[in-house]
Amino acid sequence: MPVEIFRHDDESYERWLRSNRDGFVVNARQRITPAYLRLHHAWCDRITVLRPRATTWTGGEYVKVCAADRAELQRWLLAEVGGEADDRCYCLTD
Repeated sequence: MPVEIFRHDDESYERWLRSNRDGFVVNARQRITPAYLRLHHAWCDRITVLRPRATTWTGGEYVKVCAADRAELQRWLLAEVGGEADDRCYCLTD
């Protein structure tokens, strides 16, 4: 499954999450750069529960870069963005 980027499309992002519970999501700024790439499991509440005052997942300041396979997502980030995602979220610790 390829890497998918969701930008100004919360409906498709939410559908992807429901279909890929074992997948991975990188939270990134609208202009994707190595400076801000945060990796999460698709079930993580940091990318599935809107924060106070937030009204969108994929609009405003952030986009979601998603893939079923973590290694594939990291390879894409290296090739297309020139960086790796920060993987320090609690959802990724054992």
